[in-house]
Amino acid sequence: MCLLGSTQFDRRIVANWGEIPNNPLQFEYFTPDQIESYLRQAGFASVEFFRESCAAYDNAPEFRVHKIFAFQVRAMKGSN
Repeated sequence: MCLLGSTQFDRRIVANWGEIPNNPLQFEYFTPDQIESYLRQAGFASVEFFRESCAAYDNAPEFRVHKIFAFQVRAMKGSN
């Protein structure tokens, strides 16, 4: 799965997403620690994180200013 993280916010609404007026989009942000905890509670034995570079996010002024980043998670269930 691909997620967004932020060092400043848990949730943020971007009023003009994609530079389109009156086009709000709400983002929910999670830290890798939060995601790992949720996945382990759900029975995943292996959880790995990878920082991703995505031009849409890397070049978005809102994201740069607020230190928002994209990351991917790979989780695998343990063998029974």
